[in-house]
Amino acid sequence: MLKHVFFYGTLKKKEKQDEIIPGMKLNYRNSAKIKAKLFDLGEFPGAIIDENSYTYGEIYEIINNGVLEKIDEYEGVDFRDKKNSLFLRDITTAELEDGQKIQVYVYLYNQSTDSKSCIETGIWDKT
Repeated sequence: MLKHVFFYGTLKKKEKQDEIIPGMKLNYRNSAKIKAKLFDLGEFPGAIIDENSYTYGEIYEIINNGVLEKIDEYEGVDFRDKKNSLFLRDITTAELEDGQKIQVYVYLYNQSTDSKSCIETGIWDKT
């Protein structure tokens, strides 16, 4: 099992994580980017793998058991019905600011992006 998860949306601000998912224990590791295209879905963003784009976010170290299952539930992941899941948990390579690369879990949007606006900067910020 991997030790790190990459957040690019509503969970990327550590101070709000415990409000969204009580009991979630994560340690901030670093800012990073992944090769993905970012879309504005309204109240939250969604990323899809794209070798020609970057999505920027934060990497957190997972420090307690069961946290991925809590995030899966929050993100609308249903491993029994992957086709209709809003997001799916996957593994990708993240690049840290210093150029180091590590494998991370990431939640990728799993629905059509045809009518969605692309966030060209790769940065989602709804503050």
